[in-house]
Amino acid sequence: MALTFAEYLETLDDEALAALLIRRRDVCAEPVPRDLAHLADRLCTADSLFDALAELDQDAVEVGRAAAALGPQSAPETIAALLDADDAVVEAVVDRLVALGLAYPDGAYLRLPERVDRHFHADLGGGAPITVLVRSMVVEDLRVLADAHGVSTAGLRKPELVEAVVEALHDVLGVAGRVRALDRPLLHRLAGILGPGDGYAYRLEAAEEGLVDRGMLVLHNRALEVPHEVAIAVWLLVAKVTGPPTLPTAVAGDTTGAAQEFLRHVGAVLDHLRASPVPQIKAGGVGKRERTRLVKALDLPDDAQLALALDLAFALGLVAPGAGGLTTTDRYPEWRAEPAARRWSSLATAWIDLPHCPTHRVDPDSTESAPPLPPIVDSSSIRRALLRVGRDGRSLRAACDEIAWYAPMRGPEDWRAAIAHAVVDETRRLGMGDGDALGPLDPSSGRVEELLGDVACQMVLQSDLTAVVSGVPDDEGQRLLTDAADVEARGAATVHRFSTRSVRRALDAGWTADTLLAGLRHLAGDIPQPLDYLVHDAARVHGSIRVHEVRTCVVADESLALELAAARSLRKLGWRRITSTVLGSSEPPAVVLRLLRDAGYSPVLDDGSGAVAVERAQVETAEPLEDITTTSVPAAEFLRRLRSSDARVNPTAQRLAHASGGRLSSDELDQLAYALDHTSPVRITYRVSSGSVGNRVITPQVFQHRWLRSWCHQAGDVRDFTVTSILGVGPA
Repeated sequence: MALTFAEYLETLDDEALAALLIRRRDVCAEPVPRDLAHLADRLCTADSLFDALAELDQDAVEVGRAAAALGPQSAPETIAALLDADDAVVEAVVDRLVALGLAYPDGAYLRLPERVDRHFHADLGGGAPITVLVRSMVVEDLRVLADAHGVSTAGLRKPELVEAVVEALHDVLGVAGRVRALDRPLLHRLAGILGPGDGYAYRLEAAEEGLVDRGMLVLHNRALEVPHEVAIAVWLLVAKVTGPPTLPTAVAGDTTGAAQEFLRHVGAVLDHLRASPVPQIKAGGVGKRERTRLVKALDLPDDAQLALALDLAFALGLVAPGAGGLTTTDRYPEWRAEPAARRWSSLATAWIDLPHCPTHRVDPDSTESAPPLPPIVDSSSIRRALLRVGRDGRSLRAACDEIAWYAPMRGPEDWRAAIAHAVVDETRRLGMGDGDALGPLDPSSGRVEELLGDVACQMVLQSDLTAVVSGVPDDEGQRLLTDAADVEARGAATVHRFSTRSVRRALDAGWTADTLLAGLRHLAGDIPQPLDYLVHDAARVHGSIRVHEVRTCVVADESLALELAAARSLRKLGWRRITSTVLGSSEPPAVVLRLLRDAGYSPVLDDGSGAVAVERAQVETAEPLEDITTTSVPAAEFLRRLRSSDARVNPTAQRLAHASGGRLSSDELDQLAYALDHTSPVRITYRVSSGSVGNRVITPQVFQHRWLRSWCHQAGDVRDFTVTSILGVGPA
């Protein structure tokens, strides 16, 4: 009797099982399965298999199809013989399938988990297998089919005829030979039926009659259907296992400069978001117009660089939507203070783990998302395939031309090619490569701190009231420059300009002439005389006008009060002379302050007690968005708890089982019960009343009768879900 997948898992030692869990880390989530049978169920859920199958290359896909076609007789040797492939190449591919849990050995044979077997059979195409089709065929049609496949029908009754026809069509190589012998027009029509027609034809014309006569089409349920065995034979004509494409070697030069440049760009973007939150479009994310403005204001190379910076910062929790728009979180100051090597490593690691490609945000259906919102379709398997190529010292550009071999299971070919080229470009932007080869900068290499040192911040103060800053100033230095100067130019170094207005802004924010000059000396050493005069002159007149909130009173000496009352630019304040030194206005203090400053005066806000009120604007921070993957468990801890599980049944799971109508496996019921008991998120596949099926992340709250009241993360609201309409459950 054939070994089941669950029984195979029981034969693995801890080391082998841990290796499988690391490769299939999506299954390492709460609740930990009760036993290995439940783990086998989880490894075979649709979502988990979808991610695992996306890791396959073309050779692995062909070997998987061959294993499905051969059925119980599948073994590395028989697969190699069927595909006319090298035994060593097939053995290597089989090892990869086993390592991913998509196949498993059973003595000398190779087995596929049931759901994987169904996937590869569906991938091969065609209609129902011949064992199903013959049940409804009349004897005359059976004899035509038998004659076409070389079966002698003389003296055979229907049961014997059925048995002979089934045996003939199970001879894959024999059927393939008969397919190969078809005339070109018939072969072309057969391919057309198997392609757009999915194995079915509904009009009996000359070509279809010819295919019926040659046993390639049969009449079934009022439609013409290509037997699944014929579809396998057609596939076999083009199937081949070639081994990895031959790629030229490539060696990258020094990429540390690009890495430093990317860090500088990320810092510029986040410093800007910290000071001025960026509004988002209604659908979420930063719109094209706002991104164009940011690229120009921050002197970034292009929109792709901005999108990459925003996505990685979002993934690290450094930015999030706030009340005023997209802004930094309270994690940003701590991250900014880290050494360059750690900052770069965190960004590069986040990029490697991203499910999407930041610089190509268009899904196969042409849907586009604004950063930092991720596209719907996961393209991470293409990135991982290219990284494996690059780490082997091969050309990434050449690998892009062969992306159909490296990632055959992910989207249309032109979309895959666009993603591949974008990934290679992102390695250049990050400083991981030069656009063709990967360099030594790799977060997994352990050499980042050795190769990527901090660039010392250097500031040169010039007599034309500018400061040229290279490197990244610390947080206090950045605050000083933001408060007291305006960015005039960006590039390898940033040019800041001091002016009366900018210095006054710093004084308004709480700096004094002494603290401002002391901070500049700490950053740059000697201060040019013009800058010294500018700061002292601004400080001398700063506060010569005081604004009191009566709504509003302005206090100044008598001559200055007369000047203010007569100023044409201030007429809109509707001055009322209270005393010789006090003017009143119906406008709020903020408006009075702004208009006085626009007119060239230097007022300060009085707090009512005679002290100057500091006007520093509060830096808005946002809370990092909730990480919905809160139920993940490290692989080692997952394995330890799995081995020590007492296999008790969750009572909530038993209640859900009665309501589910048998649609969910025991492990899926356990996952749903855990989410309900712990109010934690879980991903479900759900059929709505219209019949359409989709995935949602929900946090169950109450289960009553057949309804599961839950918070729907997609809708952002509470929704009621019918348990019988839940078709699958997986980790969020």
